[in-house]
Amino acid sequence: VVGIILASIWGILMVVLGVAESKILRTFSNIIIYIFRGLPLLVLAFFIYIGLPHLLNVKIPAFVAGILTLTLNEGAYTGAFVKGGFLSVDKGQMEAARSNGLSYWQAMRYV
Repeated sequence: VVGIILASIWGILMVVLGVAESKILRTFSNIIIYIFRGLPLLVLAFFIYIGLPHLLNVKIPAFVAGILTLTLNEGAYTGAFVKGGFLSVDKGQMEAARSNGLSYWQAMRYV
């Protein structure tokens, strides 16, 4: 349950970055989503539980490693799904909202 909640928050954060006007933020979001969607879950779990503590010289409890693994992996999938929903809104709808005086974020929220 904790992993699902954190993954939803992480995914929505990636969506916000993915639809931002800044090309740097969109690129960062795309890279994060594609990396964590492309990694197998077991490989990511091994890296976080075994590899990361070895690199940082810090012990990570199994529960924390599991939550972090699920958050990163499932958050990337959630971000990709929600981003697809945002991008499926017709460009004309966004132009109509902007021409009615809404800011970019208001248009994203209401449309």
